[in-house]
Amino acid sequence: LSEDCREMAETIVSSSRRAEGYVAGLLEACAGAEEEFQSCDLSLIFKEAFQNALPLAASKGILLKKESDLRGTASLQKEHFLRAVGNLVDNAIEYTPSGGTVFLKGSMTEKSWQLTVFDQGPGFTKEALAHGTKRLWRGDTGRSLDGHRGLGLWIAAQVVKSHSGELELNNWERGGMVTIRMP
Repeated sequence: LSEDCREMAETIVSSSRRAEGYVAGLLEACAGAEEEFQSCDLSLIFKEAFQNALPLAASKGILLKKESDLRGTASLQKEHFLRAVGNLVDNAIEYTPSGGTVFLKGSMTEKSWQLTVFDQGPGFTKEALAHGTKRLWRGDTGRSLDGHRGLGLWIAAQVVKSHSGELELNNWERGGMVTIRMP
């Protein structure tokens, strides 16, 4: 395949996976489906989340960077948790202009750990900071064909909450940032 065709194919595959993740997450949330909690190596979870995002970032011309000192294990519903992180990274990639950077940071504190996604997009509006994790909330309701349905942040927030964690929306000097704080 030519380079252009290969890039289009990667974009289609990545978009299909994203849509599949949203549908699966919504069905799980509605049906109350349970995935077993398992002991997961935090450094491997971080690495997998990063690797999962590379194709979409490349297809959008976004540089994906990472830094992590995550260590140890945590009891997680692995696929749910990876989908939640994937939703955050996908949003960051979507809102960062081509040529920009999305940065994933994993860090340990004395009694907890956290994962933060930084983008170089327009950041969150005051309304998005207040309501962005509510089900079906969309900041710009005029964008009906943009692929956003107000589910990604809500699903991520529900998954994090089911793990006794917190999801926090913020801005930094170059764009938006979303932090998952876990006990």
